[in-house]
Amino acid sequence: MTIKNVLKRNDFDTFIELARQGKVSKEDQVLFYKKAPELYQQTLINFCPPSQEAEKIIIEKGTRETIHLIVVLYGIYASTLEWMMKECDAKIVTKVIDCLHDKPSSLRVERLMVERGDIEIFKLWLSKFVTLEDSTERILNERLDLSSMLSYYIEMSQCS
Repeated sequence: MTIKNVLKRNDFDTFIELARQGKVSKEDQVLFYKKAPELYQQTLINFCPPSQEAEKIIIEKGTRETIHLIVVLYGIYASTLEWMMKECDAKIVTKVIDCLHDKPSSLRVERLMVERGDIEIFKLWLSKFVTLEDSTERILNERLDLSSMLSYYIEMSQCS
């Protein structure tokens, strides 16, 4: 029986057993995360980190709990966070930021967040991480279309 057949039959228990044995490819993971219920997704995450492509599927379609599990066990790839800031809607970005415990190490993620120009995402980011990096502050100062974000940031800085 092939892994594809296992997935076609929605035999997620067998899939997870194959994953434990190291017999699952990155492509199979993507198919699994597209089809499997949340509990099975979380079970697989407990055994092995999702591939970057699988992680994107989880971010788009997964629950906060599933995303939080990835954050706690492995962290989210910086390039996945960059992709999210560029490509995903505000609801998804908010869901992922809610799950983060630490500020992403990639400064590019923070800059992309600011360049989105979404004040609600910006407020959430600051509520979690308090300050911005100097290079991100420069973006706020240089771009007139981000003046409301700059005003909010200055206001927040004065309160702390």
